[in-house]
Amino acid sequence: WITGNRILVITVSGHGKQMEEVDIEQEEWRVILSATRYDISEPLLFRHFILYRSSYNQIENIYALDTCRQQIYQVTSSRFGAFHPAITRDSAWLLFSDYSERGYNLTRIPLQPADWLPVTPPEAPFGIWDEPGGSNNSRKEDETLERDDLWDVRKYRKSTHLFNLHSWLPFYTPVAESPDDLEDLPVE
Repeated sequence: WITGNRILVITVSGHGKQMEEVDIEQEEWRVILSATRYDISEPLLFRHFILYRSSYNQIENIYALDTCRQQIYQVTSSRFGAFHPAITRDSAWLLFSDYSERGYNLTRIPLQPADWLPVTPPEAPFGIWDEPGGSNNSRKEDETLERDDLWDVRKYRKSTHLFNLHSWLPFYTPVAESPDDLEDLPVE
């Protein structure tokens, strides 16, 4: 919720995701952040900024959209990803899950807009979306996905796969009917 009658939503269309404001009483929609092929999620309101998670630099981080200037700022610079932003009650700290080689760590940083880095998101994520000419920018033009010399291609026949002994148990015993030896363990 932005106010009592306005909410912030992320919509999805053929153009990608975009952030919109919905006035429930007036039944009006207003685009806050135009459609992008980047993932945008977990929006959060902070003063005249909307904090959200995206991957503009190919790593999930927390970004802020200044709704007055329409400028995007990078708030976190996590090495492996920053997720689930939250703001403390006094609005002094940003809490988030910082992903590391050892798992998620609860992290906090001061909410200082003067320290945020202005960014201009690229048009589209590199390596997964088609370019306007129709070629995928992660492959060279002469590469092909189909090569007959890599795999032996044969027609599938159900009869030859009728009996597959992998993970097959001839005598099934339901777990509920098996004895439970855990009840006899001493409690320390």
